[in-house]
Amino acid sequence: MRRPEATLDLQLDAEMLAPGEELRGRVDISSRKGFDVRVGRVTLECIETFWRREYDPGTRSQRNKKKKQHLVDLRHRFMVDAKIQGGVPSFEEFAFTLPEDAPLSVEGKIANVSWRVRVSFNVSGMRDLHIEHPVFVRSGESKEDADPTHDHDSVLATGGSDEHKLSLEIPPGDWKPGDSIAGSLRLDVVEDSDSPEVRVELERFEEAGSRDTTVTVDQDVLERDGSFRGGLGREWRFALTVPEQLAPSVQQSETHVRWKVKGIFSRTLRRDQFVEQHITVV
Repeated sequence: MRRPEATLDLQLDAEMLAPGEELRGRVDISSRKGFDVRVGRVTLECIETFWRREYDPGTRSQRNKKKKQHLVDLRHRFMVDAKIQGGVPSFEEFAFTLPEDAPLSVEGKIANVSWRVRVSFNVSGMRDLHIEHPVFVRSGESKEDADPTHDHDSVLATGGSDEHKLSLEIPPGDWKPGDSIAGSLRLDVVEDSDSPEVRVELERFEEAGSRDTTVTVDQDVLERDGSFRGGLGREWRFALTVPEQLAPSVQQSETHVRWKVKGIFSRTLRRDQFVEQHITVV
């Protein structure tokens, strides 16, 4: 079957929304020739992509298979048993209110939670018409937004070992894409020690069903080929940037995203010492 020679145009009043907000839009349809529409549909969908371990009879082994599921599926019907007149444009306006607990958009390395508006026309005797447009759901304004400098008492995390004590200090609160995390790392050693590198990393852990990965999104190398005398402490200032990427801290049914700042004292042919502090990215 052939598709009607029609032009569709989908307009939205916003592409970036927060849970609980309203999304309004309009779809326009025009055609040189008329045709019959059984029904038109507008849907606002949230789709989660993940993996499942399943048995593959071909290889006789377990393999990761990509799956998708709808987390939100809001629908609006229009133009039921209607006729599109040739040369006469038609339109439909619609509105959806996002749930207060709407899942946040995630565009990670493997984690993916996506939103879209999809419009379709079921046409009599011809192929269906459809058009779609992505939308993005981000966290709404929080109390931390009023104080972007995070000028509060710092959060202190400790780690390492008895011989190499590490202390990591960062401001408290939530972090947004584009924020700079300024903090300090302190090292106290009992005996003289060498280190190829002392650094701080910003890590993102992603889990999507049966798959997971850890991504280092930024790092600050504080010292290379350092020699440290026992009994003396050293302290460095550092700055890490949260990337402009939709990958907030989330825990959906199959999707988990967690962030942390990690201080590392590397050692040659020995296990690295580290300290870490989990943070929340919104």
